[in-house]
Amino acid sequence: MMPKFLKFLTKIIVNPKVKGFLEKINLYYYLKNGYRSFIILLGKRGLRLKVQDTRARMIVSNPNEFSIYQSLDGEKVFLQKFLNRINNKTVFYDIGANIGMYSLCAAKYKVSPKFIYCWEPEPFNFKRLKENIDLNDIKNITAFPIALGSKNAVLELWTNAKEPGSLTPNFTRKSSKSIPVQVARGDDWVLKKKLHLPSIIKIDVEGYEFNVLKSFEKTISKSKPIIFLEIHPFFLKNLGIKKEQVLNFLYGLNYTTTFSSLRENQEHYILESLDKES
Repeated sequence: MMPKFLKFLTKIIVNPKVKGFLEKINLYYYLKNGYRSFIILLGKRGLRLKVQDTRARMIVSNPNEFSIYQSLDGEKVFLQKFLNRINNKTVFYDIGANIGMYSLCAAKYKVSPKFIYCWEPEPFNFKRLKENIDLNDIKNITAFPIALGSKNAVLELWTNAKEPGSLTPNFTRKSSKSIPVQVARGDDWVLKKKLHLPSIIKIDVEGYEFNVLKSFEKTISKSKPIIFLEIHPFFLKNLGIKKEQVLNFLYGLNYTTTFSSLRENQEHYILESLDKES
């Protein structure tokens, strides 16, 4: 009964005609807030991530996590393309894992990757990532509470996060608060931890993507993974970097773009090596 009621509420929230009518009579705001509160109440024990043939569940206990859960609508095409490339030999690197949406979907997909490695430096997000892994009883994920970048260092991560699911932690734009986090070069971390080489890499690091890619140059050149890349042109500017530099770096490694899409201020790319054996 509850899932049907939830489905009914969701249809009301997303239906443009219903939304327009409710806005005219000043009820949409209250209905939307009530809907969010209802989802959060249900989500404390985990809600199913309805993407293709995945059986993953994710804790949704606050507005941040609700926003991530809602973002499935805008992210679904990219996620589906990602899941379609997974097989039982896949080694997946999830860089900027946040609370784990991509890794959870991959691990609980009809064909699970052989190994999944996650990197998430923000403490609230990392704690929830581990809780979501436990919730789904996943055994093939290894999570690291560090960031990846072009040098081994301790850097200030700017964040106003007070609970899990925040998308604000970053190295590219200052906020009122920062915390020191460990940053490792990707190539060095692969060697240090004796990680299996990646066949798929996903990068979502709020404007730090160029630094992450440069840190993995040797690994990328050797294993030629498929790269699912989210570029934030506005945040890149804070580091004096243009999106063309990010793409040209990969083109210089003989990669080509096989998919691209624009989603608000983010650009999604799938890049594949021209040297990859078929």
